[in-house]
This record gives sequence, C-alpha cells and structure tokens, in this order.
Amino acid sequence: MIQLPQTGRKTIALSPHLLPSVAICDPELTLGLPPVLTAGTGMDALAHCIESYLSTTFHPICDGIALEGIRYVTRGLEPSVQDGSDRDARRSMMMGALLGGISFHKGLGVIHSLSHALGGEGRAHHGTLNAILLPHALRFNLEAARPRLAVLAAQLGLGRSGDGPGHLISLSEILLARLPLPHRLGEVDGLDRDRIPHYARLAMLDHCHRTNPRPCDEQAMAELLQAAW
Repeated sequence: MIQLPQTGRKTIALSPHLLPSVAICDPELTLGLPPVLTAGTGMDALAHCIESYLSTTFHPICDGIALEGIRYVTRGLEPSVQDGSDRDARRSMMMGALLGGISFHKGLGVIHSLSHALGGEGRAHHGTLNAILLPHALRFNLEAARPRLAVLAAQLGLGRSGDGPGHLISLSEILLARLPLPHRLGEVDGLDRDRIPHYARLAMLDHCHRTNPRPCDEQAMAELLQAAW
C-alpha cells in the first residue's frame, strides 16, 4: 500500500515480480504482538473473510476459503487478545488471516473503501477502522445480501431461532465492544468529522466498493461514516 501525498489516496502496487515464492506463516512470530494490535489485525482478517464472501464476484473456491477463515478467526481472536502467549489461539488467528488474505482475491467491499479513505488521515490503524465500520456496513448491505449473511450467521451457529443476519450484526457490535479498540470513528486520533465529504469522495475513488453487494454512491459513503462517528 502506498499513500499518494498529492491526493491523500492509498493505492496498491501489484506485479507478479512482487509475489513471494514462499510464505512463512509461523504463529510463534506473533506471540509478542500487543493486545490492541492483535485485536486490530484480527478484525482486519475477519473483515477480509466477511467482505470477500459477500462480494458479487462468482468464485465458489474463495467462498469456501472465506467461510473457513471466519471459523478460525472467531475461534482465536478473543483468546489471543486476552492471552498473547496462547499458542492455540495464535495458530487459529494465523490460519484465519492467511485464509482471509487468499479469499479476498474475489474482491472486498465498502468497509475497505472507507477504511482506505480514512487511513490517509493521521495514523489511524487500518484494522481498527475496519472493526468500527463492520456492523454499519453489514446493516447497509442487509437487504442486498440477506441470503449470504444468513450463511455467515449459520457458520457461527447464529440464527437457529430466526433472523441470522440480524444476530450476525449484533455479534459484530458485541465483539467490538469486548475488544480494546475504539468503538466509534470519533474516538480515532487524526480523524475530523467535518471532513466526511472528503472521505466519502476518496472512498468512491477506491476500487473495493465495486464488488460490494449493494451499489454505493458518495451520499451513501457519507451516511455510513456519519453512522459510525
């Protein structure tokens, strides 16, 4: 990721020559990661899995990878935040992060377009922004992606008595409340509510929302930011 100082936009440099031939995914390398970064990066991995599964691109292989990634992340996230030396939890998080990174070859959505726009301000942590935006984006996408949200809910054992998608949104809010992260955008250093129109414009320039299940425009981006503030 590169931030362009002329515009404040974040962009990505891609090339086959930048792809490693080997990736070493060793959970022991994460044992010293502080709780707040464990929570933020863990929620980033969860957002990758959820948004890629909801993406409008047809890719059943990535769908399966995303669902398995969600299972690993939700199993390991809170234990690894509470006890960074828990090797089983760290192993689950490493695998969930890997699967989330593979699954989003299918595409992402509005969460990442907004967090990329906001991430150009101050030193806002990308995963923390995703965590704050997640329940609002799920609510925004509810009617456009209800069947897929129901599948995600079922993957987590939710909705057996009805309204799985609603329970999934509630779970995302509860999870954020239990993590050592800001709960609102207004609590994040460096962000300015008066700049919401600017953030919304930058979000529309980002490619991730193109595969969001519900089409986005600048007004919708601004309303999502207001809701999360």
